[in-house]
Amino acid sequence: MAMTFRKLHQFYVFTEPFNPTLRNPELALQANTYAWKSKHPAGEFYFSEYAPLFKRPDFFFPKIEDIPYVLGPDDSCDDLYRYLKQLIDFAQEQDKAPVFKFEQLEGSAPWIAANFPGSLRVGVSRDPLHQLISWMEQASLGNNSFFELAHRLIQNNSEYFSSDPIIVSNDGDVEVFKKIFEIFRRRIDIQHHQHMNFCIDIAPETTESKELQLEIIASHDPGRLAEWEHVLREIRLSLHREPEAEVTLRRLSAFVLLKYERAALDESVKVLGQRLDERELSIHKLKEEIDKITGSTEFKMLSKVRKIIDRMRLWS
Repeated sequence: MAMTFRKLHQFYVFTEPFNPTLRNPELALQANTYAWKSKHPAGEFYFSEYAPLFKRPDFFFPKIEDIPYVLGPDDSCDDLYRYLKQLIDFAQEQDKAPVFKFEQLEGSAPWIAANFPGSLRVGVSRDPLHQLISWMEQASLGNNSFFELAHRLIQNNSEYFSSDPIIVSNDGDVEVFKKIFEIFRRRIDIQHHQHMNFCIDIAPETTESKELQLEIIASHDPGRLAEWEHVLREIRLSLHREPEAEVTLRRLSAFVLLKYERAALDESVKVLGQRLDERELSIHKLKEEIDKITGSTEFKMLSKVRKIIDRMRLWS
């Protein structure tokens, strides 16, 4: 959706301004949709809009780890304000309105509203079942980053998420994955409705095109936005949960579990193989030592002495 904003020339879109990849301009400008298995538009570069900013000697990128996930309207965060204001000023220099596609910034939504009161804040969400399927699809490909990030946010902000610590015993714990998703998504939905101007549902079963979604948002018409939000919600509530989606989730859950069980088995086989190799090496070394001893002059002399002693015993 953010990439489609690039087609609207009155806007300057900043994709994921807090992505740590932006610390390294060279890597950031190479990041594209071919780099991982996603359903994003083919051939798009994620951070191309930052290229002219990277050339500026005074470009400021904050230490993301020092910015709290949860910020209230009265909290102070100078680095965050300086960074966002820098991007806003740059977009306005181009005679365009800045648009930010944030990931996991819901905890700071009250701070954004207080510090940028003229902004339009749109909470974009997907049908929870389809979002969970998407996360599970990535997990089945070995990419647990969605679950890991959500888990880290919950662990570090347990009061905000109203959650006790979640223990992940192994990478293939599907039930824990689902629990992480449920806690994360529940809190995000609450935050959207409390601190966003509008909440837009982009569930895949709706018939609205992305272009129409963007036109409605771009028009900044609260009447149309509110009307459209209501229509989408009614469409979503009137739809039955597709059996195919439920089956897909069950299959992905089983696949992810099987994948990590196999990975654990492969690791066990690898460790066993290493131990066997070590044992064979030890036996080989022991054999070499025995060969050295039996081949030594001292051993040969000792053998001769033993033979003489044995003969003397026979004579006696």
